Amino acid sequence: MKDKKNKAGLRLLNGPDADRWAVNCFLGGAMLYFVCALYSHTLLPQQNALQAPVQLLYLCAVVLLVGKILLFTRYTRPQLAAVVLIVGVWLASQWGHFAFSEEPLAVLVLLAAKDAPLHRVVRPYLAITAAGLAITAGLAVAGVLPMTIAGVDREGILRPAFGFYHPNTLAATVLGLFAAWLLLRFERLGWADWAVLLAAAVFVYKVPNSRMAALAMLAMLAAAALLKVWDRVLEYPAARLLCCLAPLLTALASLAAGTLYRQGASLWDKLNALSSDRLRLFHLAGQSYGITLLGKPLNDPEIYALDNLFLRVLYGYGVVLALVVVGLLTLLMLRCVRLRAKPETAVLLGMTLYAACEGAAASPSYNLALLLVIGCLCGVPDGQFALLSRPAADARGASGV
Repeated sequence: MKDKKNKAGLRLLNGPDADRWAVNCFLGGAMLYFVCALYSHTLLPQQNALQAPVQLLYLCAVVLLVGKILLFTRYTRPQLAAVVLIVGVWLASQWGHFAFSEEPLAVLVLLAAKDAPLHRVVRPYLAITAAGLAITAGLAVAGVLPMTIAGVDREGILRPAFGFYHPNTLAATVLGLFAAWLLLRFERLGWADWAVLLAAAVFVYKVPNSRMAALAMLAMLAAAALLKVWDRVLEYPAARLLCCLAPLLTALASLAAGTLYRQGASLWDKLNALSSDRLRLFHLAGQSYGITLLGKPLNDPEIYALDNLFLRVLYGYGVVLALVVVGLLTLLMLRCVRLRAKPETAVLLGMTLYAACEGAAASPSYNLALLLVIGCLCGVPDGQFALLSRPAADARGASGV
């Protein structure tokens, strides 16, 4: 069990092929997760299409990810005890049905990301998501899946969803591709890349008419441009502090907007219209549920899908979990800034803004940067910390790069 390469860590299975098995289990499980998650974002489940194959893929993903977590990952003794407990609770909660659900599988992906070569997951994510997007859109154009969703319109005009569950789901999928492309190509971005990324933001704004996703993409693009042009910007303490405070400031701004909103005031009405009625819902949620220690179930059908990650957690799960979410995002930003990980910093800034508009920012099927969280929580040293844009300095031999 004792790992000779890392005396502070324990791993249940060692040997000459253990590292290779760890990489293969993680990459295989993560890719199957991306396939299953993308399937769940489309209208295919509502038509009972491909459910048996997807269920099989889900079970395979569970086996690979649980194997990676329990057998091929190094932990300290307290970490090992915590992980065994978490996985045990997870298996007990799923026992007897093991029906595919994105959120439980996402938990396994995030846990399995510890010590994994995360830079090797970006290309498969791009390939799987782009292919899935093209197939789903093709089925919608062919009439197999609905092009639009009844009742989902903007000023009386139905918003195209191209076979996805909602136009904003289509936009979130494009946003995930956008962020992954930045992570993959940041050091080699050319004019063609900038043009394609800008075109993607315009597409999201014009076609599914998802303003908030487009805004997040433009923010991500602006942050990337600044980090490219001003090479030493992250050397300045003020810039690092502002990045680290972004999650807290965004959460406080969301709370303030909902608290101060006054229906009927011309300025607030204009801002509410620009935010697609989000400000009114933020205010309504605050009035209906208030801030409590452990939260209250969001049973109101109008508030149930509250499009703000911070406020949804605050009102639905309480101030304790809301502080945990903000703390995790801050910890993640702090590590990326400290490592001068410019692509990850740009992506996190854009996703933090997106979290104020959509809960999809909390899913690794859209937001690959969340894969970094487990390394932060486990206190992986900077030299061994795996990034999405480049391998960790001390992990190159193990990851085969």
